[in-house]
Amino acid sequence: MAAVLAGVVLCSCGRFRGTADRPDAGVQQDEATSAEAGTGHEGQLRRVVRGHIAAATGDEGDARSKLKRAKPYFYREFAEYPDGLDGFEVETRETESRTSPYAAQVQLRKIRYATRLHRKRADASADSDFFRSTGMETITYKLKNGRWTKEGSLFVAERVEENINGEWVPLQEEAESAIASREEERGFFGRMWSSVFGR
Repeated sequence: MAAVLAGVVLCSCGRFRGTADRPDAGVQQDEATSAEAGTGHEGQLRRVVRGHIAAATGDEGDARSKLKRAKPYFYREFAEYPDGLDGFEVETRETESRTSPYAAQVQLRKIRYATRLHRKRADASADSDFFRSTGMETITYKLKNGRWTKEGSLFVAERVEENINGEWVPLQEEAESAIASREEERGFFGRMWSSVFGR
């Protein structure tokens, strides 16, 4: 019985020692796995962004506008992405976090249609007079539990126009304060931008 027990212990030690004798083997495997994971993660992120673009452009025109709230106001908006499903740039980087090992920044051109801000929900729902803003949207994502999660977005309008007699003309300066020209979590985005991308 003692001989059998000694044989089992020696076999076990031999198995663990085999890995310990080649310290570079585990490192090489980890590097290969992380390289594959990086490529796979970016491909997954691109699919997520394409889904975001497809969802935004699924319906036609005014039919896809959604009622939104920016306390204490209500407004309607919808968006177009003129460069199509693949018209965006992705920048990913590794982080020091174990729970979210990758962060990403996605930039894409966007045309945003939004109504004026209204105090009453009913007034916003009835408003069909949209302003058109053209600019760049920046969306930030983090990889959490193997899935990309949207952390925030920022849309900066380069040009804002209103429709007068079927023609888009530059919006008068006094009217700009009546519409939401920037969107979503601007304060949070600014803090995260600095912490993640150091800019």
